[in-house]
Amino acid sequence: MIRNLRKGKFSMQLNYEHSSDTVGAEAASLELLSRVVTFKVKLKPVDLNQAFDADRCREKGFKDIVSFSFHDAYIWSGLASFWKYNKSQFDACRVEIDYGQKYTFACEIEAMKPDRIKLHIRQINPPQLN
Repeated sequence: MIRNLRKGKFSMQLNYEHSSDTVGAEAASLELLSRVVTFKVKLKPVDLNQAFDADRCREKGFKDIVSFSFHDAYIWSGLASFWKYNKSQFDACRVEIDYGQKYTFACEIEAMKPDRIKLHIRQINPPQLN
């Protein structure tokens, strides 16, 4: 089952232990497969500064990231609705970042009201080629 949360653009915050970078993103969706729900997003930097930040993260395999967060009412309401009606159908949560390759992270979700979500990284899996 796939649920599109936002087809358009939004900003995603890449949080490190002591700092963060904001990078443009698009095409947020949820996929439920084999009792694992995956939050999928494509990074789309909007300027050279964001591209530099995203490229630096990619060079390190996104290993310095401790969490991802975003502030978007459409994504928040879609995610909240999905959780409400499907929470008994999954046991694990992942984040998949598409930026040249697909990077997958085991995560935990923290709801930060009214419409902000933080995805805490627990484990980084090897990247997959698109």
